Amino acid sequence: MACIYSSSVSSISAKLNFAPLSNHKPRFFCSLGGAVAEPKAVNATEPLLLNAARGKEVERPPSYQTLCEKHPSFRERSENVDLVVEISIQQWKVFKPDGVILFSDILTPLSGMNIPFDIVKGKGPIIFDPIRTAGDVEKVREFTPDESVPYVGEALTILRKEVNNEAALLGFVGAPFTLASYVVEGGSSKHFSKIKRLAFSEPKVLHALLQKFTTSMAKYIQYQADKGAQAVQIFDSWATELSPVDFEEFSLPYLKQIVDTVKRTHPTLPLILYASGSGGLIERLPLTGVDVVSLDWTVDMAEGRKRLGPNVAVQGNVDPGVLFGSKEFITERIKDTVRKAGEGKHILNLGHGIVVEKNYHTSDVEMPTVSGQTVGKIVDHGLNRNETETAIKAVRFRFHLFQLTSRGGSSRSRRADKGKSIALDDDVNVHPFDLSQGNTSSVGDYNPNPIDGDWSDTDID
Repeated sequence: MACIYSSSVSSISAKLNFAPLSNHKPRFFCSLGGAVAEPKAVNATEPLLLNAARGKEVERPPSYQTLCEKHPSFRERSENVDLVVEISIQQWKVFKPDGVILFSDILTPLSGMNIPFDIVKGKGPIIFDPIRTAGDVEKVREFTPDESVPYVGEALTILRKEVNNEAALLGFVGAPFTLASYVVEGGSSKHFSKIKRLAFSEPKVLHALLQKFTTSMAKYIQYQADKGAQAVQIFDSWATELSPVDFEEFSLPYLKQIVDTVKRTHPTLPLILYASGSGGLIERLPLTGVDVVSLDWTVDMAEGRKRLGPNVAVQGNVDPGVLFGSKEFITERIKDTVRKAGEGKHILNLGHGIVVEKNYHTSDVEMPTVSGQTVGKIVDHGLNRNETETAIKAVRFRFHLFQLTSRGGSSRSRRADKGKSIALDDDVNVHPFDLSQGNTSSVGDYNPNPIDGDWSDTDID
């Protein structure tokens, strides 16, 4: 998925979330927020997001923002170090959220695995040579990040120096089954008939492919951590196309293998798992060993928290559609989610990505903490095409940004600040780095529900 990860991780994504800075008033970018259960001493020198993801007690839910973009030249953008850094960090420079997410895509490793692909406007990901036979799997190479995607490592290193510990730097990867779904189906899919045919008629072939992705993604997470990522979200967007018994065969063991491998070398690295539509799999998700599970809005937060158990943090899970409501309605839904999540180990964010609309109104929404104390306002900013083209020549740029800030402030002044942003063409989605989906770069992943016949990017979270 094409995502400007500059802060959803939906729920790692997302997966994931943030720490207050000294003399820094709390801001919330509708993506991820986290609080913790067991009172442990908080390391004030580390970002709030990391303390929350590690289950430490924090003074407020951390948050960050993810922007997701759809554009024919997405790969050129995501493989250019200067652009990756600028797109990833631009919103942090203006709004100072608690997390910065790498601008990238879950499919980025494919070229380095001898799987040619592209992301085509109006269609989404296209796999030129789908993997459907044992011979096809044999041709898939193991991913070597420092050789195949050196620009990712360079961008992460620069970003980490830029943000220091003022915010957490988040990376993300695709889960084995989700990656396999794309390469077997040849791109996005509605019915997943091809990968299910492979799973149920030639399971050994699929297992061989899943193992290659597992080994490669574990290396990719380690690589991102070594280059500066402080938390990583794993997107398994399509695992929920599996029945519980098939999830236990084709997804769970590979996710657990990734987590076990990464934890041996990076034991303190928070890992977040996002799987949209995971209501039927909730009890199984903590078995992967991840630190945070991101829930979508179709699961009641109180029920989801109970089903997950006490040993894993939860992320989510406000319905993105709620943001079309009045500020009173939005406020009540957010308060309801926070109340149901309880006092511990919660990262607040949307339960999925936001579909871009041409016009958004600006609204201020009071955001109380669990205790009822107001920590700030969620400010919904929207720019339509005409406003943006007037402000920035030759730029067509829309996005939906949510900020929790105790300073508040007018939308006009913030719009002026956004005029400094890099030009983004056509459509941009806010993605809950799902810590979520979302999201995220996702943290990135794809929106499985095209709108009006068009294909949109979304995930964390």
